[in-house]
Amino acid sequence: MRLSHIPDRDSRPQSLLSGLGRRILVWFLILSLLPLFLSNSVGYAVSRRIIEEHVRRYLGALAELQADQVANEVERHEAYLEAMVAGSTLLRDYLPEASLAIEEGRNSDPAVGAMRTYLGLRRDGLPSITELYVLDV
Repeated sequence: MRLSHIPDRDSRPQSLLSGLGRRILVWFLILSLLPLFLSNSVGYAVSRRIIEEHVRRYLGALAELQADQVANEVERHEAYLEAMVAGSTLLRDYLPEASLAIEEGRNSDPAVGAMRTYLGLRRDGLPSITELYVLDV
């Protein structure tokens, strides 16, 4: 018994993947994908350059802001220290004596103790400064 509605292999139309159909498909893919690839590559390069320029510009601005903030903070601390020294008769009176005692190795001298106590109290008044040094130049 033979089924009459199933076509023979020879009578079926050729598929697109053989002969002329294959060539047409390859050329269609080349002509459509090549410009797409080129335009995406150019777009990627341009976008990357734009983003890098934005990053450089914004990082430069951020660095300037941080530098200004640090400079302002240092200036504020210097002003505080200058005011602390200028208004202190204790520093003016005990500093030469304490300096001489430290040079001679007399760290238990009362002038050195008074200076340490005074500077410790002043340092605690400004929590962002962790240490104070008296430099005799």
